[in-house]
Amino acid sequence: MDGAAPRVAFRVDASQAMGSGHLMRCLTLADALARGGARCRFLLGAQAAPWREAVAARGYAVHLLSPDAAIADGADAPPHAAWLPWGRAADAAATAAALTQPVDWLVVDHYALDATWEAALRPRARHILAIDDLADRAHDCDLLLDHNLQPPGANRYAGLVPAGARVLLGPRYALLRPAFAALRAARGPRDKRIGRVVVFMGGVDAAGATLIALDALDAAGFVGVATDVIAGAASPWLGAIRARVAGRAATELHVDTPRVAELFAAADLALGAGGGAALERCCLGLPTLALVVAENQAAGMARLAAAGAARVLPLGSDRVATGAALAAALRELAGDPAAVRAMAAAAGAVTDGRGAERVVASLLRAVAPPRLRPATRKDARSLHAWRNDPSVRAVSFSGDPIPFAAHLAWLDRTLADPGQMILLAGWGEMDVGTVRFRVAGETATVSIALDPGLIGIGIGGPVLLGAETALAGRPVRRIEAHVLPGNLASRRLFTACGYRAVSTAPERVLYEKRL
Repeated sequence: MDGAAPRVAFRVDASQAMGSGHLMRCLTLADALARGGARCRFLLGAQAAPWREAVAARGYAVHLLSPDAAIADGADAPPHAAWLPWGRAADAAATAAALTQPVDWLVVDHYALDATWEAALRPRARHILAIDDLADRAHDCDLLLDHNLQPPGANRYAGLVPAGARVLLGPRYALLRPAFAALRAARGPRDKRIGRVVVFMGGVDAAGATLIALDALDAAGFVGVATDVIAGAASPWLGAIRARVAGRAATELHVDTPRVAELFAAADLALGAGGGAALERCCLGLPTLALVVAENQAAGMARLAAAGAARVLPLGSDRVATGAALAAALRELAGDPAAVRAMAAAAGAVTDGRGAERVVASLLRAVAPPRLRPATRKDARSLHAWRNDPSVRAVSFSGDPIPFAAHLAWLDRTLADPGQMILLAGWGEMDVGTVRFRVAGETATVSIALDPGLIGIGIGGPVLLGAETALAGRPVRRIEAHVLPGNLASRRLFTACGYRAVSTAPERVLYEKRL
């Protein structure tokens, strides 16, 4: 990098056939990247034109691709090739033409694109991130993300990505908007009766599952129970949904609402579909009766059902039978509060909602050094939360929780001490950790603490090495670090960053690095 903002391009689509979930999760990732200082743009196919203004309203440049001519895919076409009318080759040529300058990351989230398309875009991108859910085709990428609950004991993408590619698997990396994590922290446990229901069957709901859900609620005796219905303006059923909601008591319709997180947090039960919204509900511990409205949702929803996070029913061709099955499940849950509580607890254990931050850190560490800035008193809450996290206390020399007042007094003393330096590391507006130096003569003693939620994604090395440059101008010739013998992660970090163990005792290991 030359110091300029990292450049990221997204190749993603939305349509009535594919829904809007792919575009929505890419927008969430773009928002998080923008907070990290990146510049993002979107490359959309013609079928996504109805969403163009919504993307531009978020502040992103949008380019609608116009291939010169369709080029039919061959026998090796991906299973969802029909989602791309002009074929991979024409799309790759149009995308390459739109990328007049190479980007640092090209993000592709499209079931109709695969390794053939990605290989063709290699000259236009330093790195490629493929977002997938299906593991049904090969990818030529540097990083693959599948944020769905994974089958136990196996990497579905083994043999489908290059040997050196990194793979981010599971809901730990779910691309959820920050509002979900914030409301998760603010909301208490769900342990009361079902007093409010939310219905959301996807931004398009091509199957009209919203209407089936409303009929099922009535059949199950939920008439008069407060109900929020979320729908997208692109839904072909929107007129019928409006009419149905207008004639139903205690029911409100929300079209293309930015308040999805609030509505999920306020509800006691959801009727929903698969896709990204399923993980949003999990983040908030929202029990769900789910309809599988697309074949590509079935496997992921089955795994959520196996984890106890949802009860899943297929959306069969017989709408009446589907509604009857859904109504029966509603009556069962209404009479079993313990089952509702258990489902809420299982859902809440699936994801904490911080996946976008983890993905952003994984992307930016590959193309830009972390930003280092001196800590201030305004950082007290973050520093205190990181230090008091149980995972951090478990590897600290003092494992006792520190009261905030004591922490604040320590921070004031440290900031006023010319022999000490506290740095906050991160990208853009996103802080990811802290490094502290105590300087005495030619020796600096270093300690590092990462945001516990971001541990394990490879940012420790860049943060530590970047912080060491702050010692320039001081007469430091040696850096030392004290580590608990059992803190293997820190021991590996210091070794990888050029430190060597110079003494070992039962209570600590001393590492040093000569400058």
